[in-house]
Amino acid sequence: KQGNKLRKMPQNLLSFQPQAKLCELAYVKVVPQSHQLGEKVSEFFQKTTSEKQLSASIQYTEKGASCVVLHIQGQKGAEKAIQAQMIKFGFARLDRQYSIPAEFLNSWGVAEEYAIQNGAGLWKYDDVLDENEEEQDEVDYEIFRN
Repeated sequence: KQGNKLRKMPQNLLSFQPQAKLCELAYVKVVPQSHQLGEKVSEFFQKTTSEKQLSASIQYTEKGASCVVLHIQGQKGAEKAIQAQMIKFGFARLDRQYSIPAEFLNSWGVAEEYAIQNGAGLWKYDDVLDENEEEQDEVDYEIFRN
């Protein structure tokens, strides 16, 4: 049985550039894994993106990571971005330290207001991440290119 045995990569494939790149979600602060909601946020992200082809639009680079707006392949528009869904459920909030383009700010701002008004996710806790918080437990995701 050869099924799951680890094998040496063929020489002809070693010349290709790496197919994975460190990415973070742009313009949002995601609930840290150390927070009470951390596991639920990770599960949501996994369920929303797992086994789907994703499209990432790089917005800026920070600390060696590409900060992206993430969509499921074929979906377009700010309201369809993974960030919009995470904000709506209170699993992320806008990170206003950046100059957020109007197309995202308008749509995601509505989603954030909805989450606040409904006490969704992080908004039902008193310890909502401080707007000026310098260091937090960040969640990094790798986006695989085909």
